[in-house]
Amino acid sequence: MIYLGIDPGIYGALAMLHSHGYAEVYNAPIYRAGGKNKFDDKQAAMMVKPLAPQGCIAAVETTYMGYKSAENIGKWKGILAAVGIPYLEVYPVHWQTFCGIYGKKGKEPSIKRAQEKWPSLNIADKEDGKADAINIADWCRGKQG
Repeated sequence: MIYLGIDPGIYGALAMLHSHGYAEVYNAPIYRAGGKNKFDDKQAAMMVKPLAPQGCIAAVETTYMGYKSAENIGKWKGILAAVGIPYLEVYPVHWQTFCGIYGKKGKEPSIKRAQEKWPSLNIADKEDGKADAINIADWCRGKQG
């Protein structure tokens, strides 16, 4: 089983946590158009489509944030549905509570937890999208286990 964690922000990430413990994390695919970064939904679909036959479930972070985040959340959910990957929606309070970091200020607690739990991912101190995504994938695994 592969557990996917998705931070849908424009600087978010896609994390894969395999049931045997192997982990991967990738920046969300973006491209530049009109002087702005845009979510590359075609590239995102190419990233997850090969995973569907392997057996996986995804968790997509859902927030009350601005329009751009809501648009990306919808795109991720549509991509997952189109390729046949079931998904759960999770609010930050839930995955952060599971990870023991709820109520702690800033992105550092998420980054620190990811760095300590998955040192092989080499998540840098400023890569909060990757840290959030792998922590969301861990929540997904815990929810299914």
